[in-house]
Amino acid sequence: MDLQRQRFTIDDVRDWPHHPDNEFWDFELLEGQVIPRIPHAYAQGVLAAQVAFRLYDFVKTADAGFCTIGSGYYPYGENDTLVGPDVAFMSHARDPRSPKDEWVAAMPDIVAEMLEPWDELAEARWKAEIYLRKGTSLFWLVRPAENGVDVSRWEASGNVHTKFVGEAGALDGEAALPGFQLPVSDLFAVLRR
Repeated sequence: MDLQRQRFTIDDVRDWPHHPDNEFWDFELLEGQVIPRIPHAYAQGVLAAQVAFRLYDFVKTADAGFCTIGSGYYPYGENDTLVGPDVAFMSHARDPRSPKDEWVAAMPDIVAEMLEPWDELAEARWKAEIYLRKGTSLFWLVRPAENGVDVSRWEASGNVHTKFVGEAGALDGEAALPGFQLPVSDLFAVLRR
């Protein structure tokens, strides 16, 4: 099967995990394109856990919604995009109350993805643009090689605004999660232990 040339829908891929050839295969569907996913490198896994822990701790205390790791999300009413973000936050206000054994029929409020050593920055930014265009408020692309994070948001002009935040700065929940702060230096400190 030529995954690069054929366009797929969520209905096409729904049963793929039940086929023996796909048993250990992880993927996302971005506007009809199947994007294979490879397990995290060590640093990226550590950083994903750190973001998830810090986000979960704040969200639980504030009773603001829920956090997920690798759960499936798709834009309600669309059938060509299914994502499994490394870390995601969904507010109670936007929670569509999807059945617990289904993918979430909405895009998360905040997404954190780890840039792997083999990832192309341009492709990661394209992915961020899709998330933001389809309803995500903030997209954090954690860049271990640079000890920083690209923070992207959708502007009223219809463009993506991306700002690199280094170790002197902090991730901010902004309007999506008011009060949440994660100093970037704290995020990367976990790798220096």
